[in-house]
Amino acid sequence: MTAASPRTVEATYVNGLLRPLEPIRDSEGQVYFVTILNIESIRSRKRSQPTKSLRGKYRGFLSSADEFASSKQAEKALVSS
Repeated sequence: MTAASPRTVEATYVNGLLRPLEPIRDSEGQVYFVTILNIESIRSRKRSQPTKSLRGKYRGFLSSADEFASSKQAEKALVSS
């Protein structure tokens, strides 16, 4: 794997170790940068009004473009004040 080809794999936590659910197939001893997201906590945060145009596994998890734009404006206002 090179720096230009990031990928996401699911893993389970067993006896103090993260174990990928699929083989990584890379050099033995390779060091990785790992971001940990608990899938169950993400699934439980469904939005009250799911985006109607969004399809697939992220439907109900992502904001609409309008919600994103308004939250960005609020974020900019906090930074500039």
